[in-house]
Amino acid sequence: MKRIRENTKAAALLILAAGGMLRLFYVCFSTIYDRQYDIGLIDLDAGHTVTGGHLAYIQYLYENWRMPDFDPTSVYQFHHPPLHHFLCAAWMKFVSLFIKDTAVVEESIQAIPFVCSLLILWVLLRIVRQFDLQERTVRYLMALFAFHPALVLLSGSVNNDCLALLFTLLCVCYAIEWGRAPSMGCIGKLALVLGLGMMTKQSVAEMAFPIGAVFLYVLLVRIREGGLWGKSVKDLARQFGIFGLISVPLGMWFYVRNLLRYQVSFLWVYELPEDYFRNSESKEAMHEVNMELRIDEHSKAINDDLNWLSFKCGFGTDRYRFEGGQVKTATEVISENSDMYRSLTKHELVLKRVLIQLVQTIIRAGISIGIPGLQEGSTVTVRFDDSIIQDKAAERQSDRQDVAMGAMSVPEYRSKWYGETMEQARQNLPEQFDSEGGAIP
Repeated sequence: MKRIRENTKAAALLILAAGGMLRLFYVCFSTIYDRQYDIGLIDLDAGHTVTGGHLAYIQYLYENWRMPDFDPTSVYQFHHPPLHHFLCAAWMKFVSLFIKDTAVVEESIQAIPFVCSLLILWVLLRIVRQFDLQERTVRYLMALFAFHPALVLLSGSVNNDCLALLFTLLCVCYAIEWGRAPSMGCIGKLALVLGLGMMTKQSVAEMAFPIGAVFLYVLLVRIREGGLWGKSVKDLARQFGIFGLISVPLGMWFYVRNLLRYQVSFLWVYELPEDYFRNSESKEAMHEVNMELRIDEHSKAINDDLNWLSFKCGFGTDRYRFEGGQVKTATEVISENSDMYRSLTKHELVLKRVLIQLVQTIIRAGISIGIPGLQEGSTVTVRFDDSIIQDKAAERQSDRQDVAMGAMSVPEYRSKWYGETMEQARQNLPEQFDSEGGAIP
């Protein structure tokens, strides 16, 4: 049993390793500009320039090694807390000690989100392990986390999203651990990761609400068990005090600084200037271009998709059509040049050989068990008709025409379409027909 448990844990770790390798390949084969949207530009050879974007923020800290001495809301993305950007700048400083190629130094920024993405997988496994789950479920969850495209993309994202997600998950992890076993050490870790998360991105502050809910639940349980002034409640009060002493200064210093120096509100969010679209001929505001429904174009697109699907399934083109909001089967003329007929013939060649071999195998098996009347080496003939797949309505209409012209008797028609035997069909004929299905003169 112990060996099985060790194997299942090893499987989860193997999944994490595979996810780590996937992230490594993604980072190695993606530049800092691939699949990014708010990063701006970085150019260490261009000198001390202040442009917008996360990369420009990192470059400013790399070159000046201090907080911006201007209103951070005046430059795009400079309003973010600086922890992620300082870490990237410090890493670039370290790399520049050994590598002088500025392009390589710039690309090395991806090392920070890559490490964060690996730590995210470790934290997710730690969170999953805190619940009583079957090992198979753990493996499925970790496979989802390891290979989820969004989490893989974050491993190469040079903005602060990956580090912010790491601190958010750490808040979840330590909140669960503290809720189950409140302690000064655990709440200290929780306060630290919340404060560092708020130093990374403002949105991490939202974790204060679920953390507060956990605090309130544990407090109510302690009050019910030991009273309002019980020893356990006093212990919780000391823990809450430690939590506030650690998390509030760490998480709020940047926002208080901006409020005091530049009168920036705590809830400030970047917005495009009102004259953004009017000051440049190359920029155009989003507006409605064409309000036509384009019904014909949509119908044609649906029919094109049906034709492609029908062709890939071997039915040829024009087998189905979208008409009146429904998919209908087109009436197709049987032709030796049609795609469907050629596909049918190709499959018949394969099936004929297989059917002959199958029948010969059955004959040999029957002979071996002593079934009389079977002869090995008998000639097996397979004959396919020339028809193609058609819907029931078309086939039934064709049989009605055969009955009208005398090529098919009424009993045969009833036997085929009503599920009757030939004897029952003859008995159920209307009075105007004889027993063979002919009209009574």
